[in-house]
Order: sequence, then structure tokens, then C-alpha cells
Amino acid sequence: MAGFPLLLALLLAIATPAYSSGLNRRDGSVISNCKHDVAVTFDEGPSQWQDEIVDEFDCLGGKATFFVGGNHDSCIYSEDNVQKLRYAYEAGHLIASNSWSNADFSTLTEAQIDVEIKRLDEAVIKILGVKPKVFRAPSSLPEAAASYITTKHGKTVVSFDTDANAGSTADGIYQVYQGLASQGTGHPHLVRSSEAQSITMDAMDLGSIEALTEANIRLVTVADCLDTSPYETIGNYGVRDSSWTCDGSYTPPTSTCTQTYSATASDKTCAIIAAKFGLTAQALQFANEFLNCGDIWAWTPVCIPPG
Repeated sequence: MAGFPLLLALLLAIATPAYSSGLNRRDGSVISNCKHDVAVTFDEGPSQWQDEIVDEFDCLGGKATFFVGGNHDSCIYSEDNVQKLRYAYEAGHLIASNSWSNADFSTLTEAQIDVEIKRLDEAVIKILGVKPKVFRAPSSLPEAAASYITTKHGKTVVSFDTDANAGSTADGIYQVYQGLASQGTGHPHLVRSSEAQSITMDAMDLGSIEALTEANIRLVTVADCLDTSPYETIGNYGVRDSSWTCDGSYTPPTSTCTQTYSATASDKTCAIIAAKFGLTAQALQFANEFLNCGDIWAWTPVCIPPG
């Protein structure tokens, strides 16, 4: 019987699902769980299955969060990817940042981190007119890098407490979601899935997401479950031009201002102000990182960049 406690411990370890019961656990600058409800997130997009994921969540009355990259497996500016992002955004799902490339942030300098963050931000602004507020790195994220991204770029940096794809197979992923469903309501979780893996879709066909809604668990975006803003700025869709490319090197835009303009009561959007100075709304948005381009208040100081 002396070996029984060890055997019991091993059995419990094997039976433990791939999630933590900690509520809103934080590791320094990185948030690893929701305050309330369940946020199911998808990394490595846009993928060929993103529209199907959107349709599944819409059918179940839930919202998903898509952490998208600029040039992971395909270029974010492709016609197909632009359509997918706009389809998800218009349905009320959250578009968040997964960085520009599939870089290892533990090896990056601050200047390289700036490129990863700003190039993806610029792409999403051009495509959707919004600047992502929520960020998750595509791989490990050192605390120093997380702190830098939070303070320098104003991002809400998150990880997850449940890795659904740790299930390794479609049935394994389904069992992870069943484990969450068995807890019922009142147990927040921030779930990571990969939309680039076919087993994620196979698990969905088995009823992985439906298991949560059948347990009356609310499926919300990361911004909703953390009670934070979904985007730093909100504007209008951009118009495709030669800058919509993943080719070549990238230099983050500077915030040089030719003048500081004080918005009037009629200057409601970036587009209105930009037209006064012969600029595009996107150019004005790039120069004013924290300006809400869809709702500008009177007397707001606005940086006017070179034309």
C-alpha cells in the first residue's frame, strides 16, 4: 500500500483537463484568464476556415476572438483574407493582434518588436479602420517584452488558461471543451485554439463549441470578458492601393506633426479632418495612435502629419 499515494497522484494528473481553475490569473503584464464568462480565441489566422468558425459562433449566439497575423502562412492583404476579416468584424467578433510575422519574441530587440506590432496595426487599420487593442504573441513572450508592449504600444497583452489544441486530436479537443462545460456557469476561462489546424474544425463538427452553449455558458470576446476596450481607435475601411503588400522591408511611421489642429464640434471623424488637409483618414490615424477616429470630441488636439 506504500505506493498507493503515488499511484493516486499519477492518476489525478492524467485525469486533469488542459485548463487551470485560477480566476483572472496574471503573470506580470500578461493576463491569462477572463474576469467572467468564457472567451474562445483562435490564433494563426486568417485561415481557410475562419468564415466557418464565424458561422458556427453566430449560429450558437456567441462571439469569438481572432488573433490574426500579417504574414504568417499567407499575406493579410490578399483579397480572400481581407474578405474574411471584414466578414468576422461585421458579425461583431473581435479582431486582435498575433503580430506581423511568426516571430520568436524572446529573440527580438525593442526595435524589432515595434515592427511586429506597428506593421500589423497598420494593416488592420487599412483593412478594417480599427487598431487592435488586444495582443497575444505567437510563441513564448518574456516578461520584459510583455511589459514593453503594454507600456510602449498600449496593448492589453493576454495568454490563456486553457489550450484546447493540447488535446492533439479532434476527440481530445472535444474532451477539453466537455471538461469546461461540465463546470457550468460561473467559471471564467480564456481558451486558445488554432484556426489553422484542421483538427480544430473536426472537433467543432463533434460539438466542441456547442457543448459550452448547451451548458448555458456565455461565449464572449476577450475584450468583453476583461471589461476592456476592443480597439484603440475606430475609423472606416481603407481603399486598396500599392501599400497593401507584405513584400519588402518596413519602417514604422514616425509621429512628426506639421501642426497640431484643435478639432471643432463638426470634426466628428478622421475622414472629415483629413479632407481639410488633403490627407487620407488612414494617414491621420497612423499619426494619432490613441485617437478614436469614429468619435472625435471638440477641442481634441490632432497631429497633422506631412502630406
